[in-house]
Amino acid sequence: MAKLGELSPKIREYVLEEDPRRWARCFYPCRWYNAQTSNIAESMNSALKKAKELHIVSMLELLRGKLQTWFVERTKAANEVMYDLTPRANEKLQKILQKAFQMKVETLTLSRVNITENQREFIVDLENRTCTCCRFEHEELPCAHAIAAIDKRKLSKHPFCGRWYLNSEYKETYKGVIHPVGNEDDWDIPEEIREIILKHPNYKVRKGRRQKERYQPSSENYVAKRKCGRCKQLGDT
Repeated sequence: MAKLGELSPKIREYVLEEDPRRWARCFYPCRWYNAQTSNIAESMNSALKKAKELHIVSMLELLRGKLQTWFVERTKAANEVMYDLTPRANEKLQKILQKAFQMKVETLTLSRVNITENQREFIVDLENRTCTCCRFEHEELPCAHAIAAIDKRKLSKHPFCGRWYLNSEYKETYKGVIHPVGNEDDWDIPEEIREIILKHPNYKVRKGRRQKERYQPSSENYVAKRKCGRCKQLGDT
């Protein structure tokens, strides 16, 4: 907040007026696991851009096929992992290992350890999976201080991770099978569904060419991709 105040005192005052649970992860009552997706709707629109141009039945079949492909790819990726954590969780732990090895570790009890980092002290409780930096308990993934404490005890790291970071849970998420629709002659459609008559939506098509790409706001850093008029390759001029 001190850095924010230096940049803009008005913004700092505005933020402090709001409930800290709305902008501070340490005060948020639920778990965030430090995994956030920015605008999932845009991601889905980009992946299904071609599907929106199809007939409704063909579009639904393409969506089913896309989901089936995603499930198979992620199941294959999970089966190729040779360690207990998911690839993303393991990569995150590997990035902070070097930082953890540079810390001073002092054992207080069998489960509590005092960690010194840049002349600041942090208390790690391995039994309750907490750290005074608050990252350990909120992300349910060992912070650098917890890793230093775990390494001091010569323990494995994955038992101190939340079960959502385990590769076994990753496999469980995508173990389902999305079956094909099958032949229409084999469908078992209830009579009350057959009697339903669907009408066209009361919608007037606007004049002009339909917009397919979203508007790019000026706040986003966007570099236009130029295509060469001769070789038709991107990047040339």
